[in-house]
Amino acid sequence: MDLWGVGCVMFEIISLFPLFPGTNELDQIEKIHAILGTPSKETLSEFKIQSSHIKSFEFPHRNGTGIHRLIPHAPKVIVYSPTFCHVFF
Repeated sequence: MDLWGVGCVMFEIISLFPLFPGTNELDQIEKIHAILGTPSKETLSEFKIQSSHIKSFEFPHRNGTGIHRLIPHAPKVIVYSPTFCHVFF
């Protein structure tokens, strides 16, 4: 499990409901963008570099609503960054 997964699980433990309950990959990405917003061009470039099978990441710009609207009392547990890593992962 990566840090993204840990953040999602932490959210679900704190809130008692799923954060991104998508029905398929595209639906899940849309749900992520609805909450976190569309990633920056720099972040998308990092995803392209790290992806072994998907080379086209073209998404319309969206400002996310933010996780704080879902659980305002909790710390920021989800960060949209492909380069953020921790020694345990």
